[in-house]
Amino acid sequence: MNQLMEDRSKILWIAGNVGNDNHSLPQSILQNNGYEVHLVIGLKPAYNAIQSWPFNLILLDSKLHDGDSYELCNWLKSKAKFQKIPVIIMESRGDLLNKHTVFDVGAADYLTQPFHEQEMLKRIGYQITLQRQKHQIKEQDLGLNFESHKSEIAKLALEKQRALLRMVIDANPNLIFIKDWDGRFTLANRATANLYETTVDNMMGKTHSDLNHKQYKNDYILASDREIMTSGKPRLIAAEPVRLNNGEVRWFQANKIPLIGNDGQTPYLLVVSTDITERQEAEQELWSHAERERMLRAIVQSLHECIDLEQVLECTVNQIREFLVSDRALIYRLENDGNYRVVMESVSPPWKPLLGTTINYSGLSEVITEMAAANYLKIWSISNVDKANIPINLRNELDELQVKSKLILPIIHRHPDLRSQETEYPNCLWGLLVIHQCDNTRGWQPEEIEALRSIATPIAVAIQQGELHAKLQTVNQELERLASLDGLTGVANRRQFDLHLKREWQRLLRETAPISVIMCDVDFFKAYNDTYGHQMGDECLKQIAKILENCAQRSTDLASRYGGEEFVIVLPNTGIKGALQVADKIQHQIRALEIEHQKSEVSGYVTLSLGVACQVPNHDRSPESLIKLADAALYEAKSKGRNCIIANAETI
Repeated sequence: MNQLMEDRSKILWIAGNVGNDNHSLPQSILQNNGYEVHLVIGLKPAYNAIQSWPFNLILLDSKLHDGDSYELCNWLKSKAKFQKIPVIIMESRGDLLNKHTVFDVGAADYLTQPFHEQEMLKRIGYQITLQRQKHQIKEQDLGLNFESHKSEIAKLALEKQRALLRMVIDANPNLIFIKDWDGRFTLANRATANLYETTVDNMMGKTHSDLNHKQYKNDYILASDREIMTSGKPRLIAAEPVRLNNGEVRWFQANKIPLIGNDGQTPYLLVVSTDITERQEAEQELWSHAERERMLRAIVQSLHECIDLEQVLECTVNQIREFLVSDRALIYRLENDGNYRVVMESVSPPWKPLLGTTINYSGLSEVITEMAAANYLKIWSISNVDKANIPINLRNELDELQVKSKLILPIIHRHPDLRSQETEYPNCLWGLLVIHQCDNTRGWQPEEIEALRSIATPIAVAIQQGELHAKLQTVNQELERLASLDGLTGVANRRQFDLHLKREWQRLLRETAPISVIMCDVDFFKAYNDTYGHQMGDECLKQIAKILENCAQRSTDLASRYGGEEFVIVLPNTGIKGALQVADKIQHQIRALEIEHQKSEVSGYVTLSLGVACQVPNHDRSPESLIKLADAALYEAKSKGRNCIIANAETI
């Protein structure tokens, strides 16, 4: 073992796969740096090599083709002969390393794919140095107890060893220190003292709370350190923040190893910490970027799923305010009078809501002009309203709203009606997306502005699609309305009559209530057309239809053109008596029109024959049966001389 303590170059590498070509590069790196590397493949050769060779360190692939790496590591740590040899587990290709398991089986450290030369050399060198230091410490303790009459020589040797140990740990760029049960420093290297801008001597006897920022959670850290000392097992802290006195936060990866003092009872904690602040910040930036990308994709996806314009606007302000963590997000729509109206808003309490208000943006004319010059592709930002060079009326308005910082994003439409030679579809300003920060001033970050710029087009497209959808709905509703009307008279057509009658029939079937139908026919209408012409005939039908529509007064009543000169009225929740009253009213109003009809055989004016029927819907009847009854009553009215009202006998 003494030979090994003087020669740090012997390394046993237990590889996992014969065909693995990842061994040559790390092996050559180690050999070029003065290490003697003995490579074995698989579990059985590993056992033989361990028994036969004295090694300073073992590199163990995490995945062996003929056995379990972690069981081998456990076996090594169970044997007194080998348990002091540090084991570094190397992550095999395709095998995700469980870092907690690495330390649970007694490994001293780990290396993950891809292997970086400097990191690998530092970790291996550190473990061999630490092994040597432990051995030296042990030899020092032995030297103190060896031959008491040579105490002066032993004391000198111990001082030499301590000086050597001090030289080694001071040369290490990592933080190395030892704390006692109460968290007081008993040993520290120069790198630790430099971190706290003090000296090693000044650190002795002090705790982290004496050296760190007042917000340092010393009680929590002390309890965690005591737990490690009590367990007797080392623990790797992957990332631990430390807030220094100047307020700066540094991140460290700490390897904490419990120790026992010379008396065999007093616990200590050896801590070796690596500054990973730059790596942590890079990982945080990477995570933040990924999170921003995820949120932006979610915003765009939400906009794609919105069809209705109001949904698009609401989704936009809610998602943008959440994304920027701002106090207010507004959408101003440019009105015909040149002012801007707040059409959608997302605001957090206690800030004043602005939805529906109209704002005169004359003070922003320079900004809008500047945006127009950039084809509305520029985002205007104000980090501090008080210090910004803006018109006084705009400043007063923002002060009234308690706005400290502001972002303005133009919402544009590509307008195909304004095609020009310079641009195929010019950008037209539709409105503005405005972000307010009210609780404090805010320096808008370039990535925030870039994120808004990236979703400006999806927002504009979604708004334009929402408007097109609204227009399409209006057109469809108008088409549906026109499809249900008679083109000549403007009352409901035959199709609408059929749908309405069936719908009301089903409703009254559940209510067990009556429904009546009045069928009307213009008397001698063919003769009227032959005498006065079709234009006059059309005008006559329009006047009759208007009277019928006026007599169908309730929302469920419906007057329809049944065909030719025939009309029909549906009267839900109406018995035969009420239907006859409506029919009598119709006849009187038609007579009052006094439309001349010289060829009528019953009058000198246009008259109607009316057939009335009523039923209470049940499962043995149908809407068609009611129509047949009314049609039969109309036929009877015609056969009895016309210009009269007949109620079907079955319905009286």
